[in-house]
Amino acid sequence: MTEQWMIKMVGQALEELLVEAYHQNCLRIGVIESYKYMKANPHRVVLCVLASEKETEGDIMLQMNLIQLKDMCYKKNVSIMCSTDTRRLAELVNMDDINGNEASRDLHCILVTVPPVKPLPRQALQILSSFCEESRRRDSSTQKKMETISQTLEHVLLTAHHQNCLTVGVYESAKFLNEYPDGAVLCVLALDEEDEDDAALQIHFKLLQAFCYNNYLDILRVTGMRRLAQLLDETSNRNESRDLHCILVTNTSEQILQCEALQQVARFCEESRHRYECLPHLELQDR
Repeated sequence: MTEQWMIKMVGQALEELLVEAYHQNCLRIGVIESYKYMKANPHRVVLCVLASEKETEGDIMLQMNLIQLKDMCYKKNVSIMCSTDTRRLAELVNMDDINGNEASRDLHCILVTVPPVKPLPRQALQILSSFCEESRRRDSSTQKKMETISQTLEHVLLTAHHQNCLTVGVYESAKFLNEYPDGAVLCVLALDEEDEDDAALQIHFKLLQAFCYNNYLDILRVTGMRRLAQLLDETSNRNESRDLHCILVTNTSEQILQCEALQQVARFCEESRHRYECLPHLELQDR
């Protein structure tokens, strides 16, 4: 079976599933509604469909929301499909007012949930399940690369720490970037799952992300706050630990600028942008 034929078959299966789910009233439509539903009922989500067209690539807020949804799907083991045709999605779920009027619903995320009565089309589910499983297998090599990059990032942070060219803390980082917009070479946003509901922190993150995108500053998101504390010696001889939710690597040291590990992280960020992943996510493991 050729790849082109496989993609066509998967597309037809997805359309069949969405139409049936629409008729059974087991769709959740919209980024915010989908996020809330999946957080409360992950076991009832059959499939997550994320949609983003070329016209929305510059919508920073939307791209960040889609990244958060992807992260949640990975953590909850929910299968993901991506679409670049919101008009076709609108036709499938019987929404004719997609031409920009304010009444149009947000189609950038659609959840297929467990139906209340009749089962969803079995063959379509099998095709989509096989496709998603194959995609996950291809992603396994990517996961190994991510683990390597995570270790490389740790080396960058340690080197920068010893060279005294780190700015640590959300407020401190925002102040530094405001005063020296060209003074940083990397921004690291750190957040563990238990802090994801911190609305104030999320707002600060979005502002920092917007600054980085507009100023072409490489940016990553990491989980693993304890490992960050270990790397930066935050657990020793301090009455109060610093805010580690944002860390800037500054260009105040010639040695850090010539660091091969930093160049590897920069290449990783560039590759992520080419895949339209505007905020790559790494996991730092406890040692």
